[in-house]
Amino acid sequence: MGDYVRLKTGQTVARPTLDATIPLAFTAGSTAKAQASFEVPQESTNFSFLLLERKDFQQASIDFQIA
Repeated sequence: MGDYVRLKTGQTVARPTLDATIPLAFTAGSTAKAQASFEVPQESTNFSFLLLERKDFQQASIDFQIA
């Protein structure tokens, strides 16, 4: 797993460092948890989490910041 998620910051697009546990499908309203770890430059504060395009769904992303 993990071949369909990325974390982007600036020009860096990182793959998960370990196997991600993010499922390819989930039930609406689910409270399940998942995880993925990424190595990115330490000074980074602005990110985009990417779910890459796959056969059954189109690419999606969400932007976020950390302080």
